Amino acid sequence: MIDKIIDKIFGGIIKKLNDLSSEIVGLILALNNRAKKENEDLSLAFMRKVLGSIDLTNIPEITHPDHEDKKEYLAKITSVVFPIVESRIKTLINHQKDFIANEASCMDQIWFARGSINGLSLVLESFEKDRSEFNDMSKPKENIERGTSFDSVVQ
Repeated sequence: MIDKIIDKIFGGIIKKLNDLSSEIVGLILALNNRAKKENEDLSLAFMRKVLGSIDLTNIPEITHPDHEDKKEYLAKITSVVFPIVESRIKTLINHQKDFIANEASCMDQIWFARGSINGLSLVLESFEKDRSEFNDMSKPKENIERGTSFDSVVQ
């Protein structure tokens, strides 16, 4: 009879404590898993693979408009577009990273934010590739023959 009274008085409390302890254990396990995952390689290439995204190496070269020659097109990107786009995209990526770290409340928000970072990074990489190609095209070609002395090259 005393068991029934104790069960009646404390049974609900014990059940709630058991439920809470189960939830706490679940949260601890989730935090441990998250800490382990943060130590993995989270490079951009890995993130793209996880997201099922393309990489610039997977697509053919983006062609320039037909009405311009390639060097002129790349010069415009390098001098006008890239300086503006680069800073804005990097700012957006940093804001997106801050959101993931501080405000994301579920994995769906984290995955969506990572996808946004991926898209922005692809655009930035595309412009960086164009800038690099323009810089390579703009380098003067030196025709120094073997056996040429240093003094004759300097003059």
